[in-house]
Amino acid sequence: MPKQPETTCKLSAWIANPPLRAHNEIEIDAAYDWTAEQEVQTSPREFRFVTNCADYDRLNGLLQTAAEKYLANLVLLAKGHGRL
Repeated sequence: MPKQPETTCKLSAWIANPPLRAHNEIEIDAAYDWTAEQEVQTSPREFRFVTNCADYDRLNGLLQTAAEKYLANLVLLAKGHGRL
């Protein structure tokens, strides 16, 4: 969970990596009925993240109120992209 130095905002990658209430690519654990063997088989892992607090707040607001708009704006607001 990165924190921008000029604010108290914490940017969590979970907001940009559905499924949000199930196992996803940003988690490396043996929860949700996944074994450790299954976890290490998924590689490389691709993920997205927001790069500023305003985009995080927008995505979070859309997630709470309009799931369709959240999905439509996900790539526009989660501009960061990584690979593990």
